[in-house]
Amino acid sequence: MSTAQIIEYIRIIQKAEADFKGLSAPNTPQTTNRIQQLGFILFCLFDTLRLLMWKNRLKHQPWVYTAPNFFQETNGQLCDRITGAVLSEPVVYINHSKTERIKLNGVFHIGGVVLLLARLFFRKYEPSIRYFLAYRFLNNLLLKNHRGQVFTLCFYDMNGLSLAFSKHRSQFNLCEIQHGNMINYPPYAIPAPVKIADRFYVRNTRTADYLRSHLCRHFESVYHLIPYPQVKRTEQAGLHIFYASTIEFEGFHPVFQAFMAQTAPETYSLTVRLHPREKGREALFSNNPWKKDLLFDHTFNWLENLKTSNTIVISPWSSCIEEAVDNQLTTIIIDPVGRTRYQYLIDEETCFYSDDLAQLIPLICRPPNL
Repeated sequence: MSTAQIIEYIRIIQKAEADFKGLSAPNTPQTTNRIQQLGFILFCLFDTLRLLMWKNRLKHQPWVYTAPNFFQETNGQLCDRITGAVLSEPVVYINHSKTERIKLNGVFHIGGVVLLLARLFFRKYEPSIRYFLAYRFLNNLLLKNHRGQVFTLCFYDMNGLSLAFSKHRSQFNLCEIQHGNMINYPPYAIPAPVKIADRFYVRNTRTADYLRSHLCRHFESVYHLIPYPQVKRTEQAGLHIFYASTIEFEGFHPVFQAFMAQTAPETYSLTVRLHPREKGREALFSNNPWKKDLLFDHTFNWLENLKTSNTIVISPWSSCIEEAVDNQLTTIIIDPVGRTRYQYLIDEETCFYSDDLAQLIPLICRPPNL
């Protein structure tokens, strides 16, 4: 495909994603510290030069393109929370974030170099295309003669697309590991003009079937299931709520806020799982006007930590919704985007949609929950 055709495809999937997310509240833009950004660019320049020098020695190892939000701190150590279920051998981590380091030995950082390339050579394009072209230029240098596996965690971000459209694509095996829901998410709904990944690691057979008939309709890929952890759960008295946040809202979703305003704080327990990009923003939730005490789930895998079988999982449209339903947990979706995205899960038995939790929860809870 020509560069113009690739850019047109990127604009199509971006528009579809923007239209889909249009039902949600916009996210608050973040400010940039120029001095810190310059320091980050210089740090990434050094790291990228190291990788260019060593890439031939590393070309047979798996390369994992990742970002800080895919790591979890456990017992004072940063751990890869996504690829651990798939890879046990030593890997080469490449952090493609344009703003943040991963403070772990053995990680190569390239995002600052992408910022620099985008500003110097691709300024005539809108920001997303500018970054795609910069990622593609840099990754073409890095992946020349690469013969191992290359892992991406998101095909439709600009780095992931640069890998899918790499001029060295035929030389390496590109794999995507599912870290969120793919079904009905616009970039995955549109048939791709190239083979996006040679191998997809997915959570369930529904996802593999969906990819075969949508994103991968014109190209054959291989699909591997990632097993869920086996956990023994028991029912506990009382109402137990697990709230999975999404980044589009500054704190709790308005529907959940309405529930908290109508419900006595002492009548239910509440655990909150922050979106990875909300790390360090617990105060948005804990400083609530209803004085509700809550716990934050920072565990490596929330499903392993959840031991109460009658927990109700509530979320606007987090991928925790699909994981909860897969594990037979009662689940309530509270945002129209979530209802659209997960319509195939809503059965009014295990998975519900509601904009009035105070009315629905008493109807679906079994005694002695209330």
